[in-house]
Formats: sequence, structure tokens, C-alpha cells
Amino acid sequence: YGVRFTFPAFYVAILEEFGQSRGGTAGPYSLNLLVYGLGAAAVGMLVDRIGPRKVVVVGALLIGLGLVGVSQSNALWLLYPFFGVIVALGNCMAGNAAFIPMLSNWFVKRRGLAIGIYFAGVAGAPVVAPLAQQLIDAFKWRGAYLVLAVLAVAFIVPVAVFVLRAKPAEKGQLPDGASSVAEPAATGQRSAPMVNSEWSAVRWDVPKALHTRQFWALFFVNLFLGMEVNLVFLHQMAHAVDVGYSKMFAASVFGLVGFGVIAGSYAGSICDRIGRELTFTVGVLGSLLGILMLTLTGDASQPWMLYSYAVIFGMSFGMCNPALMASQADLFFGRHRPL
Repeated sequence: YGVRFTFPAFYVAILEEFGQSRGGTAGPYSLNLLVYGLGAAAVGMLVDRIGPRKVVVVGALLIGLGLVGVSQSNALWLLYPFFGVIVALGNCMAGNAAFIPMLSNWFVKRRGLAIGIYFAGVAGAPVVAPLAQQLIDAFKWRGAYLVLAVLAVAFIVPVAVFVLRAKPAEKGQLPDGASSVAEPAATGQRSAPMVNSEWSAVRWDVPKALHTRQFWALFFVNLFLGMEVNLVFLHQMAHAVDVGYSKMFAASVFGLVGFGVIAGSYAGSICDRIGRELTFTVGVLGSLLGILMLTLTGDASQPWMLYSYAVIFGMSFGMCNPALMASQADLFFGRHRPL
């Protein structure tokens, strides 16, 4: 996910080189998000059929291939197929669609905490923004993308091959480290009253889920939260540079957002105790406050406003993810249970 979330650092450099409008230059990023979203269902079905390891490996290779293509692009339109399509498909295959079901298989009692730790890595990826800016300064943006291509393949493929397992049974274990199937954690049932027993007893599949208001509520929450966060992520560095801050300072603030997300993702595990809805509501309200701080930053005389934005927005957005993703697993666990 660092490949996607460091695009704002590259965005400034690409703007300077090609001299296109901001809307046109942001187009490959927007297409990336669209392809990522549209491909998620197909990737999820593929994970069910062949397992997460193979899917994640192919995803990593697509990310590397797409970034190599981006690095060789001498026109803005070439970023659309390479970054907007190939990298997006790689992100989708090596991302949430593979990992959230796998985590939900392995963890039941403290699912919110497990997903929170996972999202500390996912949404905390902006912490590498200062590194991306240093790579851009040293090798220009094309060379920096080549380095990221190598890193993506070198890190993701070995982890996928040697570590990932779809279910604990593949390693002779039970969910949550339970010692016997008789334990509540091992049955796939919720240890907290997140949903009523009648709902929990349903063997959910896609057609059934499509006929519930809960499914569509989650769909639109994900849609609008994703739009909000990615719009902010894409333009925050350019905005900071516009009002007078240096690129490295702007990248550092962007990195601070990532650290805030990491802390917020851990804090979001409180949803296991106080409920998914309350945790998510607090996170959304905090995110809006952080965006307000960014919007009110009009010059370079008050850096504390950018720092406040980074901490408040980062931590608040981080809190949203464990509650939202755990809710999805609670409500629509589906037929592919841990055992």
C-alpha cells in the first residue's frame, strides 16, 4: 500500500515535469482507485478458490511490473494503464481482499485488535513518504519508482510464500490459539454480542447479503470513507507546498499522518470492548476535525496547524478501520469459516 499512498510525493514531481492540469495528473491515481474497487469482488472469489498465497504473489509481481512501466513512461497518458490498471490490480490482489478474510479466519475473540494491527501497516504506509521524497531527490521520480518496484517484489513474495496460510487448520491450529474445538473461539462464533443469534446462524452468501440493508450500508460507508481519505491523501502535499512549505517538510507531515494512523489502528481495537458503531463514529468525527485543520492552513506561518491535522486526522482515520472491517466480518462471515 506504500506504492499507492506515496503517490502524493510523486504527484508533485510529475506535475512539474509534464506541466498538465492537476485534474489530469491526478487521473492515474483516480483510475487506480476505481480499478482497485471494481476488482475487489473478483479477487475475493479468486482467494476463496485458490487461496491467498498464490493471489498475493501474482499481485506483487503485477505491482512490480506496473511500476517498471511507470518508470519508463515519457508521457502522462502512459501512467493510466501502468499505474491506473496494472498497479491497481496488483494492489487489489495483494491487499485487503486477500488479508481481511484470512485474518477473520485466524482471529475471532479479538478480531478488532487483529485487524487494527493489520491496518497499522496498511493505512500507516504514508510513513514511507519522506523516504519516497528522498528517493525522488536522489534518483528522480522514475528511478524512485524502479526502487519501489524491486522492494515490492522482494518483500511481498517471500512473505506470501513462506508465511501466509488461509486458515489455522493448515498449520494444525485453531482460531485464537484455542486448544480444542469445544472452546467458543474455535467454533467461528463471536465471543461478544456483536450480532444476534438468529443473524449469526445464517450461512451468508452474496445473493443473501445483497438483499440486506446492512450490506448496502457497509458498501456506501466504505465508498465515501475511501473517497474522503484518498482525496485528502492525494492533495495534502501539493496543498502544503502551495502555501509555502518545502517538499520535504510536506512529506514529513504526510509521514506523520502515517504514524497517527498506526497509533489510531491500535486504539481502534477498543471496538472489541465498546462496540463497532461507537468507535467508528468517534473516528469519523475526528477525521472531519483534522480535515478542517488542513483546510484552514493558508500560509507557512503556523506549522502547528499542519501537525495538528496530521495527528488528529491520522489517529481518527486509524480508529475507523478496525471497527469497519471487523463489522463486515461479524455480519457477513460467509461459508468459508475457520474450520
